[in-house]
Amino acid sequence: MPSWLILLLLFPFICAVIGYATNVLAVKMIFRPHRKLRAFGITFQGVLPKHQRHFARLLAKIIVREFVTTEELVRGLSRPAVLDSLEASVRPLVGQVVDAVRPSLAEDKQALLNPATVGMVVDQVAVQLRQQAPEFVESLALHASQKLNLQDVVTEKVVLLGPDGLERIIYEVSKRELDFIEYYGGIFGFVLGLLQYLVLHLLGDVALPVVGA
Repeated sequence: MPSWLILLLLFPFICAVIGYATNVLAVKMIFRPHRKLRAFGITFQGVLPKHQRHFARLLAKIIVREFVTTEELVRGLSRPAVLDSLEASVRPLVGQVVDAVRPSLAEDKQALLNPATVGMVVDQVAVQLRQQAPEFVESLALHASQKLNLQDVVTEKVVLLGPDGLERIIYEVSKRELDFIEYYGGIFGFVLGLLQYLVLHLLGDVALPVVGA
């Protein structure tokens, strides 16, 4: 087999392997190692594990700024679906309260608490709940940010995930993109190998600095 053909086959293949391997290593180094490792006096740790709290603060800041604030989260409690769920929970609760109070009443008073009367009471409570809930929620929303810092909550949640949890979530969201980066390294390395062979063939010994640049 002529030497030029051997070089033509080797250059793209070797460069593709190098490109793929370096991109895989670069992606892995975003997340790993999770814990600090020391070798030859040098400390190694993945980018995200090393700066996880800083990343968590930035992520929380973006979420609160771009997606949802504490006030918006609280105001969501006045949506019809939430009120329906709240009413469904309150109705049996009112009945339980009436049943708990009934034994402490005189017998003539107990007679008044028949199923029809209890049903009317429950309906009135449900009506009042729906009428008063928006006003209560709005009042709560106005003071929500003073009582609950959503940015701090999100930050602590991300920190509590730990390096393993953070890596798992990011891979769930962007696995295809990270895999593409790795494969792209191989493809780009293959193309670069062809270019390197072409430069070597045309320019001879100056190929290495040219391709390196």
